[in-house]
Amino acid sequence: MFDIFEQPWTFLLVGLILLIFIWVYRSVAIDKRKWWQFLIPVIPVAAGFGLDYLVQTDSEQIKELLASASRAVEREDAESLGDLISEDYQDSFHRSKRILMSHCKSRLSEPLIKKSIARIIAMEINSPKAEVIFTARLVFDENSLISQSYVNIMLFKLRMELTKNAQKGWLISNTEIREINHQPASWKNIR
Repeated sequence: MFDIFEQPWTFLLVGLILLIFIWVYRSVAIDKRKWWQFLIPVIPVAAGFGLDYLVQTDSEQIKELLASASRAVEREDAESLGDLISEDYQDSFHRSKRILMSHCKSRLSEPLIKKSIARIIAMEINSPKAEVIFTARLVFDENSLISQSYVNIMLFKLRMELTKNAQKGWLISNTEIREINHQPASWKNIR
């Protein structure tokens, strides 16, 4: 069954079915026609779009976190990126958030990334933990050392672990590189 909080299409289908029933009813019971009968299907449609807009599910929050991280990387804004990372962050190359942020600040201090496009491949949520496997296509700035000496575009495949914080929502607690341009890789290939 579809999660009614993630998409309005279930309610839209209910509204369409109601519209068909009302149309048939008005065709059969001509003497009971009222102008407001066509407003009845609007109620579930409005409820569906309202629930979709008002309630943000865990998967929607994680997708927004990933989009925010991509925007921060594009803007080369290490501070904004730091706000998305858990205090107990640790991966195979960075033993703490402080070391990761130091690495990010050194890399993002010069022109590096022009565009970052992230696409989720798989997501598993077991609140308060989640795991996301995604690809990130990075288009490098023309003035960057990577673009001038290597390539303009790189495709990364990453695995990210997230932890739900009561105050801040979902935060990144671990990130591991799995592939670079479809070749097995890890953090040590990024030095």
